[in-house]
Amino acid sequence: MNNEMNLGISQMAHGRFRWLVIDSKSGEIVRQSDWINNLILNNGMDEVANRDWARCFTNASIGTGNVPTYRTNGTITATQSGSIVTLSTTDTYFSSGDVANMLKWTGGNNDERRITAALNGTQVTVTPASPNANSGAAATFHTFHTNQTGLTVETKRSSTYLTGSPNCGSFRDGSLFRARRTYDFTAEAAPITYREVGVAWASSGANTHFSRVVLPSPVALVTAQQIRVVYELNLWMSPTTPVRNTGGITGWPVAPAVTQNGTECLQYVGMCTINPSNGFAQSTIGFDLGATINEPSDPASASNGWWVSSLSTAPTAFAATPTDRTPTLITQAPAHTNVAYTPLNFFRDKLGTFTVNDANSTVIRSFGIGSDPAFNGREPRDYSYLFVWDENQTKDNEHTLTIRMRYTWSRILVATP
Repeated sequence: MNNEMNLGISQMAHGRFRWLVIDSKSGEIVRQSDWINNLILNNGMDEVANRDWARCFTNASIGTGNVPTYRTNGTITATQSGSIVTLSTTDTYFSSGDVANMLKWTGGNNDERRITAALNGTQVTVTPASPNANSGAAATFHTFHTNQTGLTVETKRSSTYLTGSPNCGSFRDGSLFRARRTYDFTAEAAPITYREVGVAWASSGANTHFSRVVLPSPVALVTAQQIRVVYELNLWMSPTTPVRNTGGITGWPVAPAVTQNGTECLQYVGMCTINPSNGFAQSTIGFDLGATINEPSDPASASNGWWVSSLSTAPTAFAATPTDRTPTLITQAPAHTNVAYTPLNFFRDKLGTFTVNDANSTVIRSFGIGSDPAFNGREPRDYSYLFVWDENQTKDNEHTLTIRMRYTWSRILVATP
């Protein structure tokens, strides 16, 4: 029989741009913008399942198109009943082009819903269907065009970085992990006006864009001027403070334990970084000794250890050196497996299994996920996630134990700028 435990890590993303116009001959900054919010596209959100966050925006793009990334209906309100959103008026607003776009209620409780079908100009089906957004009350909303796949009229794409910190690099402030690149585009041979900016994970291709924004004001350049773009991705990680949870394992607790309750917390950041000296992603190094184990895309590897220990010591503060559990290690599982990703799910399940021959003990007290690229057996020292039970738990040789870690990511939908 297999006993399964379900736990999770969440990350919330928000990106922003700023642009600078440079005199290519003197290097002088002619003018620059404030930070401008971007829209992370569905393409970009799906790609997080395949590559590190820092590898999702290796290229920047600029263009002359002005198709908006969102629209507002002004004063029109709508209600949700089950999976159907209905306008409060007979005005035509929705179309088949809205499928996979996001509705964000600007009144009520600011719920977000993904459009799954357009029934007509006044009705769409959405997910999730329950609980009802705004408790069924009518509210205004924005429609974010998350189904866009690239710039409308792309003119240039660049992976030429202005290196050195803070132009390129990775930084942490509490639970916020920030990654930044600065891109230089070639000088203009003739006057041009740019209206849109994006970032992508490839040097070409409309379906390779991570995010896009239409600039609040067009940027006009004359001959010999060049545009510089700064993109900053902000990721808030959770849980970075100890929180209560329960293992929820079928067949547990086993006497003398009476509950599966415990405390969980991230320990190391465990994210891919950007090297300030060249702007490249460093997935083999990572932000700290957690390497890149907290990336949703992190593959199964012999250097990633899922382990259980008899030590009951509480989690350390986030990003501090975790308590060494090597002396109290009961066993370490083989490399985890990644469950196949379903587009638009924005979560990735990873499984680690202790077989009937592993972790057989009456004093299981903590579980963790560690990384050791050097293969020195340091996973119970350099771990990114920790769960500590309130009581000793028991596993015998008649059961396997599977730990399911769900890595969930989301985006902040906010109107420009």
